[in-house]
Amino acid sequence: MSDRRTPRPFVLAAVTAALLGGGLTLTMALAPVPTDAATGPAAGASGSCAESIAQVHRGFGASLTRLADVAEAGPAERCVAYRTHLAAIDTARVVYGSCMTGFARDDQVGQLDLAYSDWRTTIDDRCSE
Repeated sequence: MSDRRTPRPFVLAAVTAALLGGGLTLTMALAPVPTDAATGPAAGASGSCAESIAQVHRGFGASLTRLADVAEAGPAERCVAYRTHLAAIDTARVVYGSCMTGFARDDQVGQLDLAYSDWRTTIDDRCSE
């Protein structure tokens, strides 16, 4: 693994937090972006974990960019972006739950659980189907 670290997209997280206003805690903006330092593989984890974790990182980047892009859009378009982000969080939780161990796993999965709950509440409050 290289020493290069992927920076957290704080700017996009801040835009997302501003977009959603007071409906979410700061947790939703910062928690769903995992760090390279916490990507220790589980014992017996296959080499596919590294690729799965890389896909999670790319998925979050795309999801946060999409949220920023729809900041001024109508409710229907924002709700699609919210649901896409919720799916990215859920995917990350599954990947991190199976590819990590110990504190790193518990920490990341716990943060993702909080973020998922916040986004689910936002979707329930703002998006009717």
